[in-house]
Amino acid sequence: VDEVDSVMKTGFMMLSARSGRKNTNGAPDITIATCNPNETWVKENIYTPWREGRLPKRTLVIEFAIEDSFLFKTGYYDKYDDNPNEWKQRYLFNNWEYLDDDASLFKTRVLDNINTDTLDIDSDHILGIDVAREGKDRSVFAHIQGNVLVDIVIYDKQDLERLATEKEKKAPPYSNILGREVMAYSEKNRIGYENSGADAVGLGAGLIDYLRGKEWPISEYKAGARPSVPKITDSEKAMGHQALPSYDMLRSEVADMMARDMQDGKFFFYEGCPFLGDLKRELLLHQYEDKDKVRCVESKTKLKERLGRSPDIADAVFIAYWVMKHRGIGTFMTDVISDNDEDEDNDDSGQMITHGLIRKQF
Repeated sequence: VDEVDSVMKTGFMMLSARSGRKNTNGAPDITIATCNPNETWVKENIYTPWREGRLPKRTLVIEFAIEDSFLFKTGYYDKYDDNPNEWKQRYLFNNWEYLDDDASLFKTRVLDNINTDTLDIDSDHILGIDVAREGKDRSVFAHIQGNVLVDIVIYDKQDLERLATEKEKKAPPYSNILGREVMAYSEKNRIGYENSGADAVGLGAGLIDYLRGKEWPISEYKAGARPSVPKITDSEKAMGHQALPSYDMLRSEVADMMARDMQDGKFFFYEGCPFLGDLKRELLLHQYEDKDKVRCVESKTKLKERLGRSPDIADAVFIAYWVMKHRGIGTFMTDVISDNDEDEDNDDSGQMITHGLIRKQF
């Protein structure tokens, strides 16, 4: 059944019920249906349950990306470049969660216009590392040069097992294996440990400990840490200070600042960077709301439910961006305020790092 989303649900159920009913030759009872991303019963009853692991055993979804097409490298799809972006998101990029409304933090129109082919060869190299925690999660490196995202590297569990030494095969120490990859990648790309950061929660703590044991002390990123921008006091208001944005946690601040820098032409994607399509898909899912003048970006838990896995590529980029800003102006805090969200658990260490620059004008 082609374009099954154009078929009424009851009609498809009736068709499926008749499949294989008269079968004298032992042919398998199979119904194959295709469609593009949509908001019909197909998404509600097939796609979303598949993402959440709730499909019946006899039902299988095979997701087809544009990169899977034998026409991908032939230039065939170039003729669709001028099509409306919403159309491209649905029919070319297979994006079932296309969002570009007021609640979306990252706007499609912005993400589509920040590619660059220019790099400053003298600029700093920065590395952000998001460490896999469980199941389908992956470990991801995000490499920024200057203010341009230039590379994304992804490791799944099987990749790390293949990189294990013979002695490690029986019980692979994933943190150690990933740590060796961090050092090798950093040395190859001239990235100093002072320009590197990793998620310090869960297995990320093991990676940081391993690297410190190798005299490679990278920075600790804690998504649920207290944001760097304190609320303005009444006395400061009286002195004419303007209120800076307030956030519920560090992750919200980093994501919002990165979105603002993209919109203001201060942060870019290198056009040769791999996995940009996957990154954009994850970024487009980030929604926010302002509660009592405090900006709250949607939690990783909710994002994980909608995406079907952790937004690990976006998180690695957030970490690299945080390192970039942390080194440049030093206005992020690492003081913990909450552990309500299991994806933003932290300890209670850390001090505010401002160097006395907050609200200063030059």
